Amino acid sequence: MATPTPGKTAASQQGRTPQVAASPPVSTPFSLSGVQGVFSPRGPRSSPQQVKRSPATTATLAGHPSTGPLNFDSPSAAAAMGSLGMGNALDIGLDNVGARCRDRHFIAQKGYVSEEGLERLVQRIGLDCIWDTQTDSSGQKMKLLVVAGKALQLDITIDNNMVRGVALSFPLSSPIVIERVGRATAILMRDLELRPGQSPLTKRLDEFYSNLSRLAELDKLSVIPGLDLQEALAGMCSSLERIHHYDLEKLRAEYAGKGEKYVHNMVTCHRHGYPVMHARNRVGLNLDYWIQRHCVPPKDPLAQKFAEEKEGVWSLLIGCAPMGEIMYPPVRISGSWISPKIEKEDPTPEDVLSATTGPALDWLEPENAVIPPPEEIKDASVDMTLKYAEVIFKALLEPTIILPQPAWLQMYELVGAQPPPLYTYPTFDSLYFPIPATTEVHDPSAPRTIEHRREVQCISKEGDRSTKTHKNTLYIYKPVYGQTLSELPFSHPKQLISLLPNLRQKTTPEEPASPQVSTRTVVFPLRSTTASATLEIGPNGKVRVISQNIVPDESAKAEGGPKTISAESLGRALEILEDIDQWCEWVRTRVDSS
Repeated sequence: MATPTPGKTAASQQGRTPQVAASPPVSTPFSLSGVQGVFSPRGPRSSPQQVKRSPATTATLAGHPSTGPLNFDSPSAAAAMGSLGMGNALDIGLDNVGARCRDRHFIAQKGYVSEEGLERLVQRIGLDCIWDTQTDSSGQKMKLLVVAGKALQLDITIDNNMVRGVALSFPLSSPIVIERVGRATAILMRDLELRPGQSPLTKRLDEFYSNLSRLAELDKLSVIPGLDLQEALAGMCSSLERIHHYDLEKLRAEYAGKGEKYVHNMVTCHRHGYPVMHARNRVGLNLDYWIQRHCVPPKDPLAQKFAEEKEGVWSLLIGCAPMGEIMYPPVRISGSWISPKIEKEDPTPEDVLSATTGPALDWLEPENAVIPPPEEIKDASVDMTLKYAEVIFKALLEPTIILPQPAWLQMYELVGAQPPPLYTYPTFDSLYFPIPATTEVHDPSAPRTIEHRREVQCISKEGDRSTKTHKNTLYIYKPVYGQTLSELPFSHPKQLISLLPNLRQKTTPEEPASPQVSTRTVVFPLRSTTASATLEIGPNGKVRVISQNIVPDESAKAEGGPKTISAESLGRALEILEDIDQWCEWVRTRVDSS
């Protein structure tokens, strides 16, 4: 940096040096009538003194007299004095924040269905693509976008920026993969085709991006030949389907007279889940373990179709991920994770105690997947060591669930994985009901009260419908720390089965007593008294009434009917309704406490 010289305009690397010009006097502590100019990149050059007042233009700098402004020869010196737009404390580093946020918003968008949009999306995911032409049966020529990876090929037929056909194939995969391709193709076609009420100008690629990126992730991690992850997931699905069919046969006899949908729901929510490949507009392997209102499936065909599309389903989305730096068993490729007999003939007492989802299953341990050496280095003189896949199985929870911290740690213990480090320790209630940012800082050890009003549909014993307004109050009297569970690694499907009882235990956001049992007390007005019931939510969502003052211990008769209502039936009613408010109304209309 050159030495500042008062009264002299030096050469500058910042462009044209501001000229010394006359300026009107300004009555400020920083102004001096003898000062004729000042260096300032902002504001009018005719009068920079009126826009930015700098100590560099004062009569004295560090106690020495000066007759003119300071000039600098280097960008660093100029930047230090604010000449690069960094001197204003109110907008430091924020010159282009608005533009950057706007650009980031557009980057996050996946685009619209068009020839250019599809090509950009495929390249963004990391797959190869080329354009070709195709002639249909009528002789009309259409464009064909051929997307290729290591083991997958996707052909998209486009006519006038509208998708006319989709063909997904896995040319190098085994038949167990190929037989399931049809459902995946239908899902991808649904993501791209125009549905009723949609316009070609507004058809987005978000759903297609989610499904194609899931296929691309498995394709990138695969090693062909030797490690086909599509085959690994298809083989696991085949084993889980055999367990599901075994459960269906067992429960059909137990629930004789019930509909097939009811039996299916019982198997899904109380046994080993429901494995399904490429379903509910999502490509991949899902293990459903809970269905909303599973105890009362609709009987009308239209209502059944509506429930299948809109009902809440909790599932595990099974996929693969790179191993990275963690030490965990790699993926295995097999269709025989379970023996042909399914159930163990002579289970040990430990097997019986650990089988919380039904009978003790006869699991098998397939061999590890070995990646063969490349063809170019295959030589008898070279000592080739076995190389295992650096890929692990991963299960994503859809939707994510919030668990008490002991139960969260127990989940990782069941799969034999190290939990991630914790940097924050939020409370269980703050995760379910976030504290508004406008309120004061909440002390986790202090009690908290949450109120909510809602309209409740009530049905009397006679079938009359009515609507009532409920005011619910949740009182948290001591802190319970919790964590959000979104994904878990696993090495064997039996680990997923062991997770299901605890995952089904997640119900309403109130205080849990332990990782195994969750208790809560419900208090509500009942006729001329106040009803109180302490409920225990156990594994698989089983409800047991610990204490209550609603019905006598020996049971009481319901109004106008031969059936009796006991403490056990109170718990069963909550299992069916899955709603505290509706359960309270059910108790009011069925129990005589006057």
